[in-house]
Amino acid sequence: MSFASLLATDSFISFMSDGRVTSVDNTIVQEGYSKLHRVSDEIILAMTGSKDNAERILDNIHMYDKSSVESFTLSLLEGITDNGPTPQVLMLIGGRNRLGKLVFTSVNTMTTHYSLDTVEPGGVSGEILYNSQNLSFNAYEYFGVTVQNALKNNKIFDKETAFNIQKELNDKVAKEDITVNTRIFHEIIFK
Repeated sequence: MSFASLLATDSFISFMSDGRVTSVDNTIVQEGYSKLHRVSDEIILAMTGSKDNAERILDNIHMYDKSSVESFTLSLLEGITDNGPTPQVLMLIGGRNRLGKLVFTSVNTMTTHYSLDTVEPGGVSGEILYNSQNLSFNAYEYFGVTVQNALKNNKIFDKETAFNIQKELNDKVAKEDITVNTRIFHEIIFK
């Protein structure tokens, strides 16, 4: 499980993942697995890494406080570090905070460090989870440049623009990396 992205504005957060699961030796195990999980009406979680580790976290999702992104992130991190060996996954967590603003964070469960980010009105912010260095291009830079070009060329940065940027990046990565496919899963949260 190797690819997911997030694009956030002050009015929505768009999550996207591919659907391929591979083993440690890059053998394809599954083609249609969503790495996105709607935790509540307020929160979406994306995970990459070991499918077994991600499902271990999902098995305990009912134990975590889902009242806000802040509460969920904190209780999730406390829960996964308190229940045996820490599952190694990368996560994107986003949704509405206690004040109704959209916030997001990326978390590496091995460091458990995170900070919640917001987007200023008219701004766009993005994040990707990708754990390979096998590309002929820098996926993070490509993502940033594509977002900047869209902002220059479009008067409105809407959910369709976000979807198209995320899909373009996913497809570009999938052309070069066997661990990523073009089967898209997409979730969105609005303000």
